[in-house]
This record gives sequence, C-alpha cells and structure tokens, in this order.
Amino acid sequence: MRLLWLVTDSVGCLLALAVLWVLTTAGGQVPVFGAPALPLRTFPARVTGWYERLSARAAGWTRRDLNRYVLAIVVITAALKVFNALAYPGFFSGDDVEVHEMTFARLFGYPSNSWSLRSPFFPFAFIYPVQRLLVLGGITDTRLLVIAGRLVVIAFSSAAVWLLFRVAVRRLDDRLIAAVAVLFFGFSRLQLTFGSAEFPRPVATLFILAAYGCLLPGRRVASTVWAGALLAIGGTLRFGEYVFLAPALATLALERRWRDSAVMLLAFGGATVCLLSVSDGLYWGAPLYSLRHAVDYTIVQRLSSRGYEPIYEYVLSLGGWSNLVYVALSLAALGAGARDLVLWTWAPVAILSLLPHKEPRYLVAVGPFLAMSAALGLRHLLARLAAWGDERRLRLRLVQRATWLLVLCAVAALLFEASAFRFRRSASGISVARYITAHGGGGAAVEQLWRAGGHLYLRNVHPLVDLQIDSHSEPNTLDQVLDNPEVRWIAVHRLTGRANMDETLARAGFDRAFTAADSVVYDLYERRTGAPSASSDAARGSRLPGRPDADRAARRLRRTSRLTTMQTVTTM
Repeated sequence: MRLLWLVTDSVGCLLALAVLWVLTTAGGQVPVFGAPALPLRTFPARVTGWYERLSARAAGWTRRDLNRYVLAIVVITAALKVFNALAYPGFFSGDDVEVHEMTFARLFGYPSNSWSLRSPFFPFAFIYPVQRLLVLGGITDTRLLVIAGRLVVIAFSSAAVWLLFRVAVRRLDDRLIAAVAVLFFGFSRLQLTFGSAEFPRPVATLFILAAYGCLLPGRRVASTVWAGALLAIGGTLRFGEYVFLAPALATLALERRWRDSAVMLLAFGGATVCLLSVSDGLYWGAPLYSLRHAVDYTIVQRLSSRGYEPIYEYVLSLGGWSNLVYVALSLAALGAGARDLVLWTWAPVAILSLLPHKEPRYLVAVGPFLAMSAALGLRHLLARLAAWGDERRLRLRLVQRATWLLVLCAVAALLFEASAFRFRRSASGISVARYITAHGGGGAAVEQLWRAGGHLYLRNVHPLVDLQIDSHSEPNTLDQVLDNPEVRWIAVHRLTGRANMDETLARAGFDRAFTAADSVVYDLYERRTGAPSASSDAARGSRLPGRPDADRAARRLRRTSRLTTMQTVTTM
C-alpha cells in the first residue's frame, strides 16, 4: 500500500510539473479564478533573473546580515517546537515515556522498570539535571517536568540549526547555498517534530554535525581527536548514531588521511568506553551494560521489539522522513564532487536498512547532511542550466523554464516539509490520567499504558496495570484485572474495535465514567462502590463474546498500532 502511495505521489508531482510546463509555453496570459490575467509565461525569465540578482547580492552579505538571517530561522523553528511541546502534552511511544520514567524514578524514589538496552547517558546527562533543579525548587508537577525535558531537546536541536550554517559556509563556500541549507534543515519535518520531544537523536545530531565540521580539510590533529570524541557522545546517547563512524572513516580514507583515521578511532573508542563505563556503572551497576545488551539483541540475535521491516522500508516510508525532491537534489550533489556529503547522508541510511527494526525517527541525524547535499545539488543543477544556456546547447527559453521548475520544486519541497510541523501525541491518554487522579485515584488498569504517561502522570496510583485485553497468556489480562479488588479504574482503547465491552464490565461491577469523544479515544470505567471483585465464574464470563470477532480485533490492533504498545522501544 505504501509503495502505491509513493508511486501515486511521484506521478502526481510529475503531472503537476507537466501542467506548469505547458502553461509557461502558452501564448498570451492565463486567467486564474476570474482574477486579472496571470502572466505565467514571463515567470521563468523572472525567476532566472531573480536568482542571478540574489546570488550577486549574497556575495556582499556581511557577517551581521548572515547572523540576523540564521537567527530568524532559529527563532521561528524554535517557536514551532515550543508550540509542539506545549500544545501536545502526550507521548509518541514507550520510548519517550521511559526516558522520563528513568529520571522520575531517581527524583521521587520509586522503582524503575527500564529495558536493559536503554543507555542511561542521555536521560541523566541532559534531562535529569534540569528536572532535578526544578524539584529542588519545589516544582513537582509532572507536566512542567516533562516540558522542561523537552525544552532541553529544543535548545540542542535549535543549536544544530545555527551550527549547520557555520559548517555549510565553510564546506560549500557559498553563503546563499548555505542559507538554503539552513532553510531545508530548519524546517524539515523530523527536526520540527522530534526536535520538540524528549528523544536523544535531535541532541545527537548536534554532536555528529560538530564531528563532521572537525573533519573538514585544513583542520589540525586536535580537531580529529575532537571528532572522534563527538561521534562517541552522539552515538552513546542511543547507539544507532554509531553508524556515522562509517562515513567518517570513508571520508578520511578517500582523502588518504590515514593518520587522522587512526587518531579518530582511538579517540572514539576511548570516549565510548569512558562514557558507558561511568553511566552504565552508576545506573546498571556494570560497565558497558546497555551497549552489550543492545549489540546482543539487535546484531547477534537480530531481534526486534516491533516486527521486521524489509530492507527497502526507508524507501517506502520516504514521505515520513523526507521527500523526493530533497533526495534527487542530494544525489545530484555527486556531480559537484561532494562525495563526503553524499557519504554522510546515505551511508547511515544504507547501514540502518540492514537492521530488522526501522523507523523514520532513526534518520533524524541524517537531516543536516541531507540539507547540505540537497542545497549543493540545487546549486549544481542551476549552474549546469546556466552553462547550457551560455553554450547555446539549449534555447534560452528552455533554460529559463527548467530553472523556474527546479526552483519551484525546491520551494514546494520546503513547504511540504514545513507543513508537517505539528507533532500530535497521545493527549487523550493524558486526559484519562488526569481524570483518574482528579477523582480520588485508586488502582487503575490502562490499555496501552504509555499513552497515559505510565508512572509519570499516574505515579500515585497503586496498583498501576498495563492492561492486555486480547492476550490470555501474558500477565495483566482482563480476567486478572477484574479479580483484583484494588483496581478501581479500567481504561479501554476505543480503536481496538471490541464489541459489548460495556456489558462485559457491567457484569463485573464497572460502570462507564468517561466516554470516548472525537479527541479522546479511551473509554474509562469505574468500579461501583461496594461491588465485589469478579468471581471465577464472572471472570470466565468476562471473556470477550464471539471469539472470531475478538481475534479479528486483535489482529487489527497489531496492524494499526505497531508503534503503540508499552513495549515499543527502539533497538538502536
């Protein structure tokens, strides 16, 4: 199905470009929606002239002009990220919940249930210090502590936009194209969405981009040492970014910088061992504990917490992490001799495609290199068109139309990326959690518990059960919950499509307390006062009626909610 969407999107883009091409060749003027005639035929010449004037003006930009431009982009994109952090209080998956649960366990003294693959370096080096300061100041509200963690990530992801410009000016040697790269990167969907959440990859992006800048030609040996250390920091945050060591070594090999390769490897290995020995030793009680478990789980056993995607998954999900225009422009950068940028863009994608578990968010750190290579590819294609026009190999009007369409594609791709800036999360689950705590608490069983924030928003609720309705072999099934007299609340996810849940729970002594609405996808049930726990007979009767329908509902849940189980955690 996703392949069909990719094909139809591509065909739709080509048809739109074909229509525009025809309109630019039409004689006269073209009326639009009854408005005065729009001279589309003159657009190509106007765009060509505009680009030439802008290129000439960019050469005279001062450092102050450039700083103002980049600062404006940083402020605008940071404002969009802050909007996401405040307007959508829920969570994306179990991963961002677990980041806070690791810090909250230390802040408030309750047991942590972290997965052994989770690196404690990110939560405790970046999120915990800010939350600890707030708690010392008397602020213990969950929402404020979560927002504080997100603001840390927003600060680092915004700093990456600023750093990208500095690196792009040095690498591309073109202020205008460096400015275009800032636009491409700053308004990319992955940066605007995951850069506003408590995920480690936007933070890792800053360190990896800094490592790339340290490896640019002309740097001293000390810069190579810093590059290795920065790559180690970026990778240790979540392990997946270790793949950037491959393009770093390949770039140095292409430039025959063998001594720098050895120095960088030593710095990388030493920094990795030091960081994980300290962080894992303090949290897990054993050096390199999380890394050993991650390698064993992902590479040795080749296991996955959410199934196995095909090797071409990132091609099918292209619209989730980039777009066809950026990809085409990035590959066009090869014509400009940017082998290093293309390597840093596509080598990580290729390596991550070999792993069983794939998600668009794993490519967050690819963003700055995709932006720089796409901007360089755009300049290369525009320069080639201009050269063909000067050589008279193509007619002037043909060159102008091709230039206009190329610029139009780049602008359309930028708008396409920016239009997906909103990061909607599990706000409905947070509403249920707040309702439970506002009405006296008590024990609760919540299906897909991570949607309600787990122990973050329900840390005073005991017992707190991750409800598994469709399972009869795992713990915390509906039968076991109904038999537990301490469970006062049961929250059922409406999209699972089960029938007669009201009747089932009513027989067990539960009444509906919170009705699912368009924006709230949970039905909440409260145990009637004085109602006994379900007997064994009632428990047997509480099984979902109509086993075939229940089986179909379970399969539908697994298909549509692969990212929405409490066990949804990344393996990289």
